[in-house]
Amino acid sequence: MADPRGWRMVPRLLDRGAAHTAEALAGVFIKLGLTPNAVTLLGLAVSWIAAYFLWRGEPVPAFLLGAACGGLDMLDGKIAVRTGRRTRFGALLDSSLDRYSEFAFYLALAVRFQDRWPLWAAFAAFLGSTMVSYVRARAEGLGFECRRGLMQRADRFLVLGLALLAAIVFPVFDQAMAAALVLIAVVSNITAVQRILIIRRLDQSKTPRK
Repeated sequence: MADPRGWRMVPRLLDRGAAHTAEALAGVFIKLGLTPNAVTLLGLAVSWIAAYFLWRGEPVPAFLLGAACGGLDMLDGKIAVRTGRRTRFGALLDSSLDRYSEFAFYLALAVRFQDRWPLWAAFAAFLGSTMVSYVRARAEGLGFECRRGLMQRADRFLVLGLALLAAIVFPVFDQAMAAALVLIAVVSNITAVQRILIIRRLDQSKTPRK
């Protein structure tokens, strides 16, 4: 069966592996007594610490903390389901703080590149990332489900993670980050347009012809 979310950059095997790992870790966090909202707030704090190391150009702590941030982003939902604490406020808090977390990464790189051309790529990457999420939220408010797209949040994390790995192995931190920003800027904005066109097609299919 085809993936209902369409083609994505994150391989399905990696996606499933991360989900299984999150399921296992969720039990540990539940035993520690952490609530879903507490994990969401913890993820926000970790993301801003990771952003600090991005600004400093230190790929190892930035990669490790960024990976932890991605893991916490998956954990809060798993914990909410397993403990029966799924609430509309929790969903709103999670989605809202995701935007603040992602903004931290782009802000850090924008400040690092403030006198160079990748500054504009950071702006465009944040715009595209925000629009991908906005189009989905607006579509769902209008009664459409829109989870498809080339580059979603996990895909953007993957691109930044691979760039950080390259910077760990080779002395190319700024070059790798600039390339990641350009890729995210281009593909995320394409994804936003892609989602708009998907909703247009769905809307036309539901509108009776006269």
